[in-house]
Amino acid sequence: MPEFLVSHQSHHEVDVIAILPLVLFCFAPHFNAFEIYTQITRRSPKVMLTVMWVSLFGCTVLYSVWAALAYFVWGSQRTDSLPPNILLAFDIHRLDLVIVRLLFGSAVALHIPVWCCELRVLLYDLLLE
Repeated sequence: MPEFLVSHQSHHEVDVIAILPLVLFCFAPHFNAFEIYTQITRRSPKVMLTVMWVSLFGCTVLYSVWAALAYFVWGSQRTDSLPPNILLAFDIHRLDLVIVRLLFGSAVALHIPVWCCELRVLLYDLLLE
């Protein structure tokens, strides 16, 4: 059996547990996303820039918090030859970790702008009442 399969078997269960919430988060439906984006594009360019900057900031904060949690929860417990931080240990043999990074990145990219637009529309409606 290849060495990378033997040395990582004890971490496989933890990695699968880490992937499941990300899969659910990534594929959570936003059926009104198209309507929200349409309403935002009808506003001023200033509103669109605000949504973009808030999205980028939110993405950075979420990824930083997740990276810190992943390091302290999973990375600090690793004893094999790879670096301790699972986000920086980009090993092509660790397909589960690659999937975690890709799912988290796609989830953030898809959801943060939608949430910002939903919040903007909600605040706009509340201010009109």
